[in-house]
Amino acid sequence: MHKLTQKAEQVSGKEIGTDLDTYRLPLVIGALVFFSVTIFSLLRSSAQPYSYVLGILAGSFAFSLIFAFRKKAPRFIWYILSFTVSVIAFGIIEYLSRNSYQKYEIPLSVLQIFLNLVWYWSAFCILLLITRRRSLAMIGLLTLALLIGNIEFYMIKFRGRVVLPTDLNAIRTVANVTGSYDFTPEGQQWIAIGIFVVMISLLILAFKFRREQDQVHLTVPKVIVGISIPIICVILFFGTSMLTALGFQESLWKTMWVTGDNGIVLNYVVNLKYSNIAKPENYSAALADRLAAERSDSAQDAAFRPNVIVIMNEAFSDLSVIGIETSEDYLPFYHSMKEDAIKGDLHVSVMGGHTASSEYELLTGNTMAFMPEYTVPYQLHVRENDYSIVNQFNTLGYQTIAMHPYYASGWNRVAVYNHFGFDEMHFIEDFESPEYIREYISDASNYENLIRVFEEKKEDGPLFVFNITMQNHGYYDDKDVFEDPIIIENTEVDDSGELIVNLYRESDRAFEDLITYFRNVEEPTVIVLFGDHQPTLNAEFYAELFSGDNDEFPNNVNESLYVVPYVIWANYDIQEEQDVDMSLNYLSAYLMEKLGLPMTGYDKFLLATREILPFINGPFVSETGVEFLKDKTLLSDEAREALYNYEVIQYCAVVDRKNRPEEFFNLYE
Repeated sequence: MHKLTQKAEQVSGKEIGTDLDTYRLPLVIGALVFFSVTIFSLLRSSAQPYSYVLGILAGSFAFSLIFAFRKKAPRFIWYILSFTVSVIAFGIIEYLSRNSYQKYEIPLSVLQIFLNLVWYWSAFCILLLITRRRSLAMIGLLTLALLIGNIEFYMIKFRGRVVLPTDLNAIRTVANVTGSYDFTPEGQQWIAIGIFVVMISLLILAFKFRREQDQVHLTVPKVIVGISIPIICVILFFGTSMLTALGFQESLWKTMWVTGDNGIVLNYVVNLKYSNIAKPENYSAALADRLAAERSDSAQDAAFRPNVIVIMNEAFSDLSVIGIETSEDYLPFYHSMKEDAIKGDLHVSVMGGHTASSEYELLTGNTMAFMPEYTVPYQLHVRENDYSIVNQFNTLGYQTIAMHPYYASGWNRVAVYNHFGFDEMHFIEDFESPEYIREYISDASNYENLIRVFEEKKEDGPLFVFNITMQNHGYYDDKDVFEDPIIIENTEVDDSGELIVNLYRESDRAFEDLITYFRNVEEPTVIVLFGDHQPTLNAEFYAELFSGDNDEFPNNVNESLYVVPYVIWANYDIQEEQDVDMSLNYLSAYLMEKLGLPMTGYDKFLLATREILPFINGPFVSETGVEFLKDKTLLSDEAREALYNYEVIQYCAVVDRKNRPEEFFNLYE
């Protein structure tokens, strides 16, 4: 019996050896062809560092297969093979997400590649524990990668961005990218599918001849290692300050453009880590209800409904607040505005970037003071039918339009504007006959399109327009852009600072032309202009201006970097006011009050809070407008209570949505 078994094994081995001899050459050729196609496709699409790394590891994969088809394959080959499969899975997702709809290609660093691969390897370990077969784990990982990659591809194509953590909170997100859209695969997808098919075929053939090495016999040490890898990843990424120490918090703003510079999986993890809003101490929905009831809305008439145009001007600032002295006034028209105008300073929450955070504060009345640092609510905390000033104007019968002379892919705006209820959205492709200053549509050209939209508005109701500009966007490295340039007189560093003040002069001229047009419009119209943040200028510029390192600036000097001008102007008689200063989160409620339009309970709550604490932004708070504090415990008891109540209301609205008192945040007809 023993001899018969031995003979059968010899016959079986001979058959396997024969099969290997039959398939070895085409398999080796297939592996090499796969390697060549992968390298060509990746380098042709984008010569980024991750492409080179992926190409090298694709070669390792081919090398591993060649050895796997030998009569005796070393065990380490399977470890190399499983790792390279994880890398190829990473490459498929990145390849599909970095497509022609992305406007920026930011290279991935070796560290970012590694931090992405950690999650892919964790996924492989989980699949291996579940299936107990190397082949199924590898095939499952590649299938998952192809699925995720195509989802990201269509999300970018149809919505201008990748999947964010908030998308998983509502199944309707899936519906947002279906419907009448064309899902016909494109060339890039066919390449990814081709790589996937070749890999799956090679893996199936490889394990056909190595079935004894496909099965994983689970032992206690193997299970511990397999479970420990994903658990350690979760702890390191979410339970420690590792990402902050590695600088990923500071680069979070870069995730605005599709994949940003982090890669799909790491981008998702970073957003998820910093998306949690801390619950206020002793918070309860009952407390939020009680605070809302104190400022409950009452029925109000809206007999007088002027057109309202709100312009958020990119990086628009009066830099005299930080001590700049110039050869001439670069905002002469703005400074001259007194008749039928309300003017002052706004204290915003961001400096040099994060435009969407200023949008969020204006449109919702919420403050970034209660949000995780460096996060952008547009990406993380806006849901369908969220309250906003847009919804208020919709309820009052306004036609509502958002205009931004740049790409729709930035800051998740398309989804947010839909959630806020804008009737129309106009982006760069909708601006007619655009003229440019540097690479951005000029304010003058932007306002010409705004006037066109106004003239085409519906005749049976007033118009609300939220207009964003791009002319003054950084970076400020251009030379000799303007004739007869304005000079900064009190610093030697003159490149970035002098460019921006000359850009402001162009903004001021364009704004004067816009006001001149509306002075001759019969329909009552109100125009609001404010800056979203100050520009980021050269570090040497600030060092010379303030005579010290930025980290050592006193609080009041730091706060001056968060101050921008605003004006509310009407083409009819309104009570003029000057030096009406506040933080940006109050501006929309203040505007509704000054225009005599119906206010929500939240508007009234904000105005009451402003009486006690007029300045609340991301870095600082102030009761007086003289002393700005980072340490909120130094406020008076009354101010601390007002700040706490505000935090409770906002937490209920943004996080505890199921208990949100909708009648407090919205108007109802």
